[in-house]
Amino acid sequence: MRITLLGVGSLSAKDHLDLAAQDYASRLTHYARFELKTVDAAPRKSTAQDDAAERTEAERLRKLFPNGAHVVALHETGKLHTTVQLSARLQGWLNAGRDVVLLQGGPSGLHPELLKSCAEQWSLSPLTLPHRMARAVALEALYRAFTVLRGEPYHRA
Repeated sequence: MRITLLGVGSLSAKDHLDLAAQDYASRLTHYARFELKTVDAAPRKSTAQDDAAERTEAERLRKLFPNGAHVVALHETGKLHTTVQLSARLQGWLNAGRDVVLLQGGPSGLHPELLKSCAEQWSLSPLTLPHRMARAVALEALYRAFTVLRGEPYHRA
């Protein structure tokens, strides 16, 4: 079983949020086969072009899905989880034995058709988060959930 966070938008070696995301991605490899992958955002000249850009990004993302993967969209309308609830959800994914893809959309989100095809949706917060921050928060939350499952002292409830 492999877990992949697959997002739109490249990682920067100089951006502090991207560095945090890469740090948590590295930590996650101690618990599971984990990969952090990105695809380039499609160009936009206006918000009127968002649908076409989202469609292009969706095609790029779909090409990277492992066959039979359980796809979870990171989306504002998704289910909110406490850390303990997320660790239970993570345990369910691990028990199922399928690859899991956590999917993060681009600047205007995921194309509605791609979003509809996801097995579930996970909301990080009811707040709107900057794209890079959302990626780092998702990875930290996943890392924290693994430490809960392992009984490690990182999470203090």
